[in-house]
Amino acid sequence: MITTVRRRQFDTRAARWTGSNEAEVRKLCPEFHAIDPGDRGDDPDATGELREAPRWHRVLMYDGDWVVAVPGGGKRYTDEELVAEFEPVTT
Repeated sequence: MITTVRRRQFDTRAARWTGSNEAEVRKLCPEFHAIDPGDRGDDPDATGELREAPRWHRVLMYDGDWVVAVPGGGKRYTDEELVAEFEPVTT
């Protein structure tokens, strides 16, 4: 039988990486760190790196990307991905 289901709604926290707010992003997700310009290797536009949950693989971060708190750590989202999947919470 085929059934229609809806993803469960939940609130979470997110921080936008600006290229200069490492302390703020690390407060949300300690597995994040900025990449020094001399260490950027093949992708000079990558300014940060995140060990992304749940598999703990490393993903490059670019100015304007978001780190969203997920169980066990953080996950990288672009602006487009964040808008497609989340909406602001008003209290």
